[in-house]
Amino acid sequence: MSRAFELARAVRGTTSPNPAVGAVIARGSRIVGEGATQPPGGAHAEAMALRQAGDLAHGATMYVTLEPCDHYGRTPPCTEAIIESGITRVVVAVGDPDLRVSGRGLEQLREAGIEVSLGDGAAEGAAHYEAYVHHRRTGRPFVTAKFAASLDGRIASTSGDSRWISGPQTLRWAHQNRPLFDAMLVGVETIIVDNPQLTARPEGWSGPVPQPLRVILDSRGRTPLESRVLEHTSSSPTLIATTSAASAEWSEALASRRVNVARLPADENGRVSLASLLDLLAREHGVVSLLVEGGGEVLGSFFDQRLINKVTAVVAPMIIGGDAQTAVRGRGAERMRDVLRLTHMSVERLGADLLVTGYPGNPEHELDVRIRPAGQADVDAVDQLLASQIIERPLKCEELLTEARAGDVVIWLATSHGSRTDVQGKAQPFEDVLGVAAVKFATDRASIPCLAVRPDAPASVAERLRDSCEASASGRDAQWLTLTTSTTIGLSEEQYRSSGYRYYRRDADGSDVLIKRLHA
Repeated sequence: MSRAFELARAVRGTTSPNPAVGAVIARGSRIVGEGATQPPGGAHAEAMALRQAGDLAHGATMYVTLEPCDHYGRTPPCTEAIIESGITRVVVAVGDPDLRVSGRGLEQLREAGIEVSLGDGAAEGAAHYEAYVHHRRTGRPFVTAKFAASLDGRIASTSGDSRWISGPQTLRWAHQNRPLFDAMLVGVETIIVDNPQLTARPEGWSGPVPQPLRVILDSRGRTPLESRVLEHTSSSPTLIATTSAASAEWSEALASRRVNVARLPADENGRVSLASLLDLLAREHGVVSLLVEGGGEVLGSFFDQRLINKVTAVVAPMIIGGDAQTAVRGRGAERMRDVLRLTHMSVERLGADLLVTGYPGNPEHELDVRIRPAGQADVDAVDQLLASQIIERPLKCEELLTEARAGDVVIWLATSHGSRTDVQGKAQPFEDVLGVAAVKFATDRASIPCLAVRPDAPASVAERLRDSCEASASGRDAQWLTLTTSTTIGLSEEQYRSSGYRYYRRDADGSDVLIKRLHA
């Protein structure tokens, strides 16, 4: 599976709107075929691997990073090709949330007598397919905010000079990152002040560099006609999103330069409706991933409207002070309960700078989160979640359900309810699994063998799942409840301790086991 993900990563930026998939066919430890998704209209990864393996595919095992499709699109169904090849086992990292697939690919393979395993490599798959999964669930692009700021949050000096806040290694990272996105967006103020090219210029890139769609938010039609972002539109297309406030003459001048001008509804402030823009990008331009680079008002608007899915913030070791511009402006949070806190954070060095990456957790009051028992229909969703968040010893939902039917286990799911767009553009009701936890009963005690939540879940989801497990254990008159920190992901050890858990012992893998007294 590691090799399959290597192949998938190698074609990122070249396959959209299709996902970048890698496939490997092996007989024992010997690889007999491998392949990756080709550009749109080309063969899928499974077909490429089968083509290379030839007759050696018969009786072999296929490792594939995403569930094989079972429908006709630009190419025939991958499931049919797999069945016809004589493959006897298929190992899949991540199920495909596309409504045209969504478990049916796995089901078709199983019905053909092929052994199917789901979840190997799910953690890597969750990160690799985060944009694709979000797009298929919501019908909108996955939006990443990127900005570089000083230690005090400034993006320019008091005079407006902004070159350069970050160092050369950060600039190289930014250009290596840009080709992985379908589109990148800035506001018109950035165009007027900085006059950027908004192109991807990575070092050492193999082959032609994919150029994202350049998107400019310009509500009143102020983009200067001599701007560099209007150059080379044949290789680096440009879209300017504006409103009816922009003049017809300005729009015609841009059209003559092969610049796409989209007149969109205005919001209550007379600015381009961001929701309408995201819908347009997904529907008409096939944008699955969008990089928002600023400036401060643009980022503030996206954050205010809860449209940012991921944050990549570069912090430079400098203090600017004064009334210099801040990285994020907008309306902001009036109360601390409304702030967007980052979860699943990572920090790395880029020369002298720090790159902070994280996911804004949705405030609890903005989602309809429900806690319910898990059932047979939830097996694949639970397996993926457990495998993606619990790396060392992920349990299988089927095993837990078997124990649940015997009365030894209760499995709780945290879900939210919404809708997602099908291939006809119609909204379909959709239940999204945000987290899972299980509680297992013994004579006078109980344990939580697993607790896992998605990175974008509200912070309280893990607490509600833990509380549900405690209530179940208490209802069965368990005196003690134990958990292992390595298999309960979503709450810190400090959070457990503050709610009554204490150190009990060290587990075999070195993880702490905590215990709480439920009944005296």
